[in-house]
Amino acid sequence: MYRDLQDLFCNFEGQPVRIFTDDGRAIEGIVLTASEQSVRLISRNGAVVLVANGHIASVEEPRMGLRVKQEHL
Repeated sequence: MYRDLQDLFCNFEGQPVRIFTDDGRAIEGIVLTASEQSVRLISRNGAVVLVANGHIASVEEPRMGLRVKQEHL
């Protein structure tokens, strides 16, 4: 099961996700790295958060918006 989470988060590297834990917390951030034991995120305020795969209840997949800088138009 944890190997499946590692594969999932490897596909989401560099993208924003929301993780819901078994104790009811919701953690949002950009996926930095993933292993069989945990996933490392960077939160909006710049903090690095480590979430153990054993505590993940569900994952909300990223919904990235494409942005174009005005100076390039």
